Amino acid sequence: MEIQQLEWEKWIAHWRKVFKQSQHVTLIGPTGCGKTTLGIELVDARDWVVAFGVKYKDETLDQLLKLKKWKKIKKWPPPYGANKVVLWPNVDDPRKMLTEHRAIFSDALADIYKKGGWCVWVDEERYICDHLKMRDIMTLMYVTARSNNISLIGSAQRPKWIPLEAYSQAGHLILWRTGDEIDLKRVGSLNGHDPKPVIDVVSRLPYHAFLHVNLVNGQMIVSQYKA
Repeated sequence: MEIQQLEWEKWIAHWRKVFKQSQHVTLIGPTGCGKTTLGIELVDARDWVVAFGVKYKDETLDQLLKLKKWKKIKKWPPPYGANKVVLWPNVDDPRKMLTEHRAIFSDALADIYKKGGWCVWVDEERYICDHLKMRDIMTLMYVTARSNNISLIGSAQRPKWIPLEAYSQAGHLILWRTGDEIDLKRVGSLNGHDPKPVIDVVSRLPYHAFLHVNLVNGQMIVSQYKA
């Protein structure tokens, strides 16, 4: 299978054409590879976006909020007219963090599920699924939210840390380099075709380069984010 290479500017223009509302996107890569930075660019293609902020301090989200179109909120729903928001509770007591985060993020997902039309960006999906015990909620969102025109963009360091539905229901996978044999086998089998090309490419990617697998049409493209 042919794997294309595109410069960043051409790839992001391509992304804006192929990423449709109601499609889910899953990003897998190690810490520092650029998942969050790329995620900012990915969600810019959508009109109604909520990003979940789970860290007490997050420099990348701070940069996002410097853009005039983004607004920080501590509870859901957002104020009237705010269509690109960071839901960021900023809980400063670790003894209360899990309880408060679960209440706030689960309430938001319930309301989003009912209203529809949002793109939900979960940059720390393992935290949401395992630490907040919301794996069942996320799984149901992956399976059923598309019918209400909802997109989920989720990221994790390893493929085994998030629900299988994050792959089976995804329209797009974005993968960074890994040398772990188990991870390679899992991500290689997710494109619905011969896993060998994916395994070969992902194992040899330069550190900040990524492989975009379009699960809708089977197209695979290698690119690299450039600020």
